[in-house]
Amino acid sequence: MSALYETKIFQCINWYRDKYDNMNDKFYHECVAREAEEELAALRSRIAELETDNHRLAQENINLNNNEDFLDDRIAKLEDALQQIKQWGEAYPLEVFPEPDFAKARDLLKAGGQELSAISAYNMRHVVTRVSEIVRKALATSPEEQK
Repeated sequence: MSALYETKIFQCINWYRDKYDNMNDKFYHECVAREAEEELAALRSRIAELETDNHRLAQENINLNNNEDFLDDRIAKLEDALQQIKQWGEAYPLEVFPEPDFAKARDLLKAGGQELSAISAYNMRHVVTRVSEIVRKALATSPEEQK
């Protein structure tokens, strides 16, 4: 083979190699670009999902905070009612109000036309009614129920 012919073949091979490399480079870049676009679309979709989840969680957090405030208020209200009942129970200590002589009281009341059982029933109704009012107000969830 002549040197000129070999040079032409070498040039031709190089030309095809360059063209093939350029085609491969172009194809490779197109493939990479397509994959990058697909990944970008997937990432955008995932970001949209996360933003939706974030918004939902923020709403749930607001609801939890509102519920927590409501429960804190409710607990305080119930504790206040229990304190009122406790204070009422401690308002008549035996040191100040000793146990009465029930037999003597019955005789005195009977002489005056009264019965001890009627007075006892009245006192119990009064205590239970008052405790019931404290409890009803504490359990009320609306202002109308607290009246």
